[in-house]
Amino acid sequence: MSEYLVDTDIIIEILRGDLHARRVLNGLSVRNDNLAVSVITVGELYEGVFYGRDSQDALARLDHLLESFSEITEVTRRLVERFGIVRGGLSRQIRNQVGDLDLLIAATALEHDRILLTGNVRDFQHVPELQIANFREM
Repeated sequence: MSEYLVDTDIIIEILRGDLHARRVLNGLSVRNDNLAVSVITVGELYEGVFYGRDSQDALARLDHLLESFSEITEVTRRLVERFGIVRGGLSRQIRNQVGDLDLLIAATALEHDRILLTGNVRDFQHVPELQIANFREM
């Protein structure tokens, strides 16, 4: 059984009606894979919901989707220590390219020994030892 940390982008695609993203997530759930989402991702998603067009409908759909995850990981001291190690180990150019929220999500995947399920491989590929699965290629 693989354990995945689901990135923000795939959830956004599902909320927008992307059938491929939905099939990937459903397929992983059917195979009893352990799917988690970071509280950082939840924050990014709520930002989009509250400042989007139809916020009430979007909020209901988001809350329903979040119920399907086996875990919402929290920010802990160990996690922010891992974030500091990950961020500090990157070159200044990469740190400027990859946002801190993405690095927190990457650190979460590393800390919980999960595969990051994302379509944003370009930025995450710079994080050493991070296992990445590109949902667009599944």
